[in-house]
Amino acid sequence: MYRPIWSKLQTLQVVTVFSGGHVEEEIISVLQGKEMGLRDHGELIKVHVVPYHMLWRVTADAKALAAIALYEMAKRNGLLP
Repeated sequence: MYRPIWSKLQTLQVVTVFSGGHVEEEIISVLQGKEMGLRDHGELIKVHVVPYHMLWRVTADAKALAAIALYEMAKRNGLLP
């Protein structure tokens, strides 16, 4: 399980992107572990690509968890194609 560690000077930002369909393994390997953010502002953004079905297990991000719940409920109730 991924557990972020950061100092008082750094902030951790979680950006969740859902992608339907197939993503080439080459693109995933390029993104996996990539570090981004404005270092001089103390930002640390690290990309972790995980399969959708595992996302709820590896994130504590409230926005990501809410998005998963909304998506699953909409799909279950036939609101999505």
